[in-house]
Amino acid sequence: MKTLLKVTVIMLVGLCFAPEVPAQGGRTVYVVCRKFVAEKNCHKCSDYFHARSEDEAKAKCGKKGYSEANYFGSFGSMTRWMLPNCSCDND
Repeated sequence: MKTLLKVTVIMLVGLCFAPEVPAQGGRTVYVVCRKFVAEKNCHKCSDYFHARSEDEAKAKCGKKGYSEANYFGSFGSMTRWMLPNCSCDND
């Protein structure tokens, strides 16, 4: 019983402190591209899309004319990030 408890604690600590590296583990992540619009003094964000690698996400953002790719593991975390970080009105 103590061994099971130790293993469980070690796994939980490992999951809590392990750095999340999205778009590198082969899993699909949500990506939102962002760029600064100087004329309006705000940040414009793209619609979200899915990507399997960082290179794929950066390439898609570059094709769309955006300078920055942001990665999210869930839809909820993406929407929470977008509220304060995408300040331009939708065109």
